[in-house]
Amino acid sequence: MEGLTPTPITTRPALAPQVCYNCKVRKRRCTKDLPSCGLCSKLLLKCDYDYGGAGPPVLKLESSTTTQVSSPGSSNGSNRSISDLQASSHFLASFSPGAQLSPAVGFEGDIAGQVLEILGANGEDINSVMYHYFRTIDTWLPIISQERIEKRLETFVPHPRVELATLLLCMHLIIRTPDAGRNMQDSTYYEAKSLVSMQMSSGKTAIEIVQGGLLLCIYEQCHGMPQAAQITMAGCSRLGLKMMGAQRKTGDTDIQNTEPGRLWWGIVIIDRYMNLGVPVEDVHFATGQPSHRRLPLDLPMDDEVVSSLPPAAFTPSGVRFVEHHLRSSAQTTRLGPFCRTAEASWLLGDTLELMSGSAYTNFINWNQSQSLDDSLQKLAMSLLYQAVNGWEECCGAIGLCFSSLLILHKRIWELSSHQGAMDLHNDTLRATMAIRSATRMVIDISRKFHKDLAFIDLHALPPPATYCVYLAAMLHIQFAGQGFMAPEWKSDMESMKSTLNHFGKRWYIGRK
Repeated sequence: MEGLTPTPITTRPALAPQVCYNCKVRKRRCTKDLPSCGLCSKLLLKCDYDYGGAGPPVLKLESSTTTQVSSPGSSNGSNRSISDLQASSHFLASFSPGAQLSPAVGFEGDIAGQVLEILGANGEDINSVMYHYFRTIDTWLPIISQERIEKRLETFVPHPRVELATLLLCMHLIIRTPDAGRNMQDSTYYEAKSLVSMQMSSGKTAIEIVQGGLLLCIYEQCHGMPQAAQITMAGCSRLGLKMMGAQRKTGDTDIQNTEPGRLWWGIVIIDRYMNLGVPVEDVHFATGQPSHRRLPLDLPMDDEVVSSLPPAAFTPSGVRFVEHHLRSSAQTTRLGPFCRTAEASWLLGDTLELMSGSAYTNFINWNQSQSLDDSLQKLAMSLLYQAVNGWEECCGAIGLCFSSLLILHKRIWELSSHQGAMDLHNDTLRATMAIRSATRMVIDISRKFHKDLAFIDLHALPPPATYCVYLAAMLHIQFAGQGFMAPEWKSDMESMKSTLNHFGKRWYIGRK
């Protein structure tokens, strides 16, 4: 009939004959759209409709926190336990070279997809994790090359790698803060722990595994899980040594400024820091005794130094020419914040080793202690001068340096005062004066910290300063003398307590 417009015939888009692999293992409803279903498009996953069978069991990251133990007489619980164990074994086999078990079909993409889901559930994505990490953690621990990881991420979607997915999850983990009573041992932590532990146990030495493991170790140590941190550090140091051995075979003469070299220095720094506060007889270095000079490296240069113009044309803030402290044959080098933290950690290692020897001899070598004190005093003065450019950039080095001064003289005071010999009386007086002097400097730093608080990014604060302030507060009580509870003494204590409260907003150990 005239005047009637024919209704257009619409054709339904072609659909896949079966659900895709990613939706199948996640037990999600699949839209079956071609070439990619709704879920895979959202998570930027490779959508695979031709996976040819169910394949071996696939381990869900959530299973580590959601699986509940059933009673011994429950057949359902027994079957589920066997299924989870089989999934775990295939998961480990996927990492292990020469394994007899077949890796799960689509394994790499499945784990990468789960990590992206975890990030999304926590309101993050790859870009936001990268932004927050390099704005905060990287300022004091530059163990990950931003340029290199960005290049690796360019091919992450079409060719996902579990090692890179693990590193992303650990980067997300460490930028979290204990806000609003958040439980830091939540499912996200255990998911990251599962990935790192499985890959370390396989013996793989991909740099992303070691980087992720170190970030996990810091998270554990600084959020109240020191025993777990020690196990993680053992794996990091062992794989780090293996990685550095391979790097040395390349003939590189500038290892300390490569990504593996900086990572090794990061492991050394955290290993030394983790020994603060433990009894002298329990001091243990996962990276080896400092006196053995295991894999000696020059101090690392910071990114701003490496990428700078010649010194005559450009001098980064807080960086200057100084003599090398670690190797007498080394040339002068320009030291930035990370370099200073590495130097402070090395001196801390020497201090802890000297103290641990006194646990069995009840004696500290005077010449060694005096030499350490001189080196620490010089470094402290340099750091306070450098801090005018911002507390975040050298806060970690200051924390390690003053912690070394305090524990060294505290140990000398304990040994000399407890033995009670007349010839040790002068040692006791000198140690007392040194403790009070170092404590006063920490108090002054704390007060300056509060004055500059409006300009300090709390999320970028490194954790080593927390122990330094805590120990200074305890010694301020012990050596208060007649000034105990005086107005000035109370004011000093309130300043240090407030500083710890601010660090507690970033690291849980600041609250304990």
